[in-house]
Amino acid sequence: MKISMKTENIYKGKVWLLAFLRIRNCGWPRIWACSLGLVWLISAIDVKAQNILSQGHHPLSVGYSSAGWNISVAGAHGSTDSFDVADVIFHMSPASQLTIPGSSLFRFLGEPGSPVWIAPSIENPNILQLGIGGTGIPNGVFMNDRLKLNLISLTGPGDFSMYTNNSSGGVDIWMNSADGINGADSSDFSTSGHDHPNWAFNAAGYYQLTWNVSGTLSQGNQITSENFTTRYAVGDIDPIQPSGPVIIDEGDADIAVIVDQDAIVLEAFWGVEDMAYDHDEVLYRIKANSRVTVSDNPNLQFLGEAGSVVWIGPQTESDGRIYLAMAADNFPAGLVTEDKIRVQLVAFQGPGDMFVYAVDSFGTPTINFNTRDGLSPADARDLFATDHSHLNWAFTAPGIYTLDLKAEATRVSDGSPITSEVTRFTFEVRDELKLNISQINPANIELLWNSALSNQYQLFGRENLESGNWMPLGNPVYGNGQTQSISLSILQFTSQFYKLIESGSHR
Repeated sequence: MKISMKTENIYKGKVWLLAFLRIRNCGWPRIWACSLGLVWLISAIDVKAQNILSQGHHPLSVGYSSAGWNISVAGAHGSTDSFDVADVIFHMSPASQLTIPGSSLFRFLGEPGSPVWIAPSIENPNILQLGIGGTGIPNGVFMNDRLKLNLISLTGPGDFSMYTNNSSGGVDIWMNSADGINGADSSDFSTSGHDHPNWAFNAAGYYQLTWNVSGTLSQGNQITSENFTTRYAVGDIDPIQPSGPVIIDEGDADIAVIVDQDAIVLEAFWGVEDMAYDHDEVLYRIKANSRVTVSDNPNLQFLGEAGSVVWIGPQTESDGRIYLAMAADNFPAGLVTEDKIRVQLVAFQGPGDMFVYAVDSFGTPTINFNTRDGLSPADARDLFATDHSHLNWAFTAPGIYTLDLKAEATRVSDGSPITSEVTRFTFEVRDELKLNISQINPANIELLWNSALSNQYQLFGRENLESGNWMPLGNPVYGNGQTQSISLSILQFTSQFYKLIESGSHR
């Protein structure tokens, strides 16, 4: 038995990898591939106050008064209970799985014959029935007593659709993320009743849907609620999604030096969310699009030989890349001598070397951290109160890195030292997604890929590249920053194509 394997990168909104397997009965060479990575321990989300709803009638319930909007999840029929949206996980259990029919009316759901998970418009006590409606809103508050639910964004391994079957035998599509999310992805509903369209997901895994509600008051002015997010676990998976750190992978971000209770503290800040985090709550990700080739500029030869590869989170802002600073914006002036705080790199681990440096207007670098020549007191940067310095963060290999930093200064008042604890920050450097095939024995293969922490992966297969249904192979796999794999039998195939879909999340 012989295996031929070809991989190809395809990008269509999510990351796809395609592998082709051809099998011949002529002996079998052992083909193998693997990669190593540091292990990030992934914990479950704190299950405190989590309400997992997997069956029954649970529409979104929208209230409005002079105090503002109140959006919750209604309890089952006959119950007066309601749940905070943030405390609910909707579980689309295996009982809700159907097969997409061959009719062209339902092609928006995906390929005919492929699985789809539906919370139906007609109540079935064994699975979820979802909906949207108003509650406690007097008639006449909103024009025509109507509101609108608007889909803002989606994260997850597949697409989401909301639709109804009309009386003439057709289909009315209210929302469909497969063709992009825009203002058309919305649905009107009554302020005094509720509607039950079909809610459909075309791949198993974990989803987050972000929404808002809008309406026009009877006086004519339009108002919109704050955005809110609902969570879904689709398929035969644990409803409690494994949770890693907050992923900071693009836009303005800081390692920030602050003072808290007369001590220096190092913390993380992400401008995209305008949020500060403890150091152990985040992971800074240098994405694959940050991979560059070292030039022959002699000023940059400390990075490696010309033509070698490095990954750089750049000093200048660039779309789709992290823009990371060391900052003391909120450090009080006058507290320490010369307003100066020294941040020292005291320990480092990773699969390659790291360099942190700034380049001036003439291209001359000032190197603050350089792990290639070993750590010393020279691996430090001086910050000043109100300082905000964006730097180049360069890494020579993909993988997970840890940086242990310590900040210290001298008090103006009495000349005593003021220091931080040694604080660990974690970075993940990503390469392009790669799918490899390893033959275990004549009957079984293993597909391996380099996973990213907190991303979801779903493997699909079919026997013909141009036709047939892509069928999910196993449950979604949750990335942990190292090599992931799935083992499969190949005895029943003469050829097989595999497709790996990666979807990401910031949490």
